[in-house]
Amino acid sequence: MKLHIRHTTKYRYTEPLRYALQTLCLTPKSGPAQDVLFWTLGAPRALHEQHDGFGNAIHSYTFVGEVAEHVTGSLVNAAGQVETRGVAEFIDDANMPHPAFFLRPTSLAAPHAQLTDFGRRFVSGAADLSILLALSQGVAGAVSYKKK
Repeated sequence: MKLHIRHTTKYRYTEPLRYALQTLCLTPKSGPAQDVLFWTLGAPRALHEQHDGFGNAIHSYTFVGEVAEHVTGSLVNAAGQVETRGVAEFIDDANMPHPAFFLRPTSLAAPHAQLTDFGRRFVSGAADLSILLALSQGVAGAVSYKKK
C-alpha cells in the first residue's frame, strides 16, 4: 500500500519567542516493512541532519528572535510517500538492542503516571501482535487526528 503522509505541528507561545532549539524525529526510514519513496521536512530555520545510534535521521534547528519580531508561533511540516509491504511482523536486525532497552526509564525520560496507566490498560507482560494492535487502537481512540 502506498501512503501519502502529511504532518504539521503548530507551536503557539504566550510570549514572543526569543530562542528555541528544536530536535525533530519525523523522518521514517526504509526497512523490512516499508520503503520510503520520498520525504521532506519544513521548519522556520535551516535544518541540520544527524543520525542517532540506531541509524534514524534526526533534524534540528535553532531559532533566535528579537522581541520586535513578536514571533508567537511556528510550524513544522513533514510530508512524503511510504510504500508498505503488508508485513505485520518481522525480525529486527540482530545488531539492534532488545526491545526492552527502549522501555526502561531514565532520569531524563521517566514516564508520566497517566501515560504509564494508559499503556498498562493494553499491555501486561510480553507484547505480541494482538496486544500491540490493541494499544495502537487505544492510542487512535485517545488522540484527536484531523483529516484534511
